[in-house]
Amino acid sequence: MSKKLTIAFVADYFADEIPGGGEVNNDELIKLLSADHTVLKVKSRNLDPAAIENGLVDFYIISNFLELSYQSYTYLTERASYIIYEHDHKYVSTNDPSKFINM
Repeated sequence: MSKKLTIAFVADYFADEIPGGGEVNNDELIKLLSADHTVLKVKSRNLDPAAIENGLVDFYIISNFLELSYQSYTYLTERASYIIYEHDHKYVSTNDPSKFINM
């Protein structure tokens, strides 16, 4: 049996605040992960470097992160296990590749 993780899901906004596609997608992943792990929803602007330092979170999922402070960003990249789970395709002007032929 695998260890139950404490996961911090970090985003600017969540589905109960903005019913956007990315937020709804995040909400589905949070529900799936919550079945086997403890998932904490953390607003990116509220992520505290001291909280990262204390090591109580096993893993971070970073979604929308425009409001993440540079200090928190630095702590995450240097001291934590994380993935970036981004929905905006920033390489196209609309952030949505489906609007282009063959995406």
